[in-house]
Amino acid sequence: MPRALDAVRPIEYRRLVWLERSLHRELGRMYRRFIALGPGSTINGTPVEAVDPTMLTTEVEGASARLAFEELHYELRRPAEVPPS
Repeated sequence: MPRALDAVRPIEYRRLVWLERSLHRELGRMYRRFIALGPGSTINGTPVEAVDPTMLTTEVEGASARLAFEELHYELRRPAEVPPS
């Protein structure tokens, strides 16, 4: 019977510090909106900071990026459920 951990690819980092730095960067990028809203997460006691690659929420010398176009909004509808035959 295969175990769940057998499918996990091996860690490519030779030092724990490299893995920790990568986790901080990637988790901060992926969950930046949630981190900015409230209490964040920590890795080995160090808080994960939000990383905004789009620079929309990050200020550099008092300026930040802005969208070049209006935000797009979509309405999604689910089709009516079909009764089982």
